[in-house]
Amino acid sequence: MKPAGRVERFLAAALPFALGAAVFVIAFWHIVELARWAGQPDWAALLIASTGECMAVAAILEILARRRSGDGVWTPVLVLVAAVGFSGAVNLAAALVDRDGAGRLTGEPGAWRPVMAVWPVIAFALVAALKATRGGAAIEVEEEVSPAVPAAGPAPSPVTVEVAPEPPALAPLPAPEPPALAPVPVGGTTGRARVAELVAMLPADDPRSERQVAADLAPMAGISPSTARRYLADLRRPAVAA
Repeated sequence: MKPAGRVERFLAAALPFALGAAVFVIAFWHIVELARWAGQPDWAALLIASTGECMAVAAILEILARRRSGDGVWTPVLVLVAAVGFSGAVNLAAALVDRDGAGRLTGEPGAWRPVMAVWPVIAFALVAALKATRGGAAIEVEEEVSPAVPAAGPAPSPVTVEVAPEPPALAPLPAPEPPALAPVPVGGTTGRARVAELVAMLPADDPRSERQVAADLAPMAGISPSTARRYLADLRRPAVAA
């Protein structure tokens, strides 16, 4: 896509501005004429004419700011409608009222006298409402914080911190192996007695579980592991006092 040329960009920016300036001048002069016709002095007519145009511009800027900040735009829209409505009504009246040979408005102003007298108060109330309903984030002011400047003087010398070497990791100690037990002769004794003799030979801190002990003692006592486990449980069960 071919970009727009310089002339096209200039016209796109200048034409809306020129049109707005022309409309502003026409509407401003009509309000001045009608205000003078309604009995207002020249200086008051100029100020009344500036209120409507300034209110419209201020309302448009406020709408843009509130949309950026996410605030409601109902109040600035109301101010914009009031400013445009006042300017449009005055321009329409200036076109419909009769004029004399010199182009001045003639006839009786009628209701335009109180309208021109009270309009400055209405304009002030609308602008005050525009400012009073503005949210805190409508216009953001960014504060530049200057970086802290260090005081003049020699730079502090670096501090060397000596770290003690970590001790070498110790290898885990091997678990003690249970002592080897000699098999108990089978002849003349019962399996329970043989298990009891083997258990009596075990150290008190034997790390093996009851199942492991029974499995190791069963072949030496000449019985099955399940029987050895049952005998072992009976032998290790605390005696109940009669």
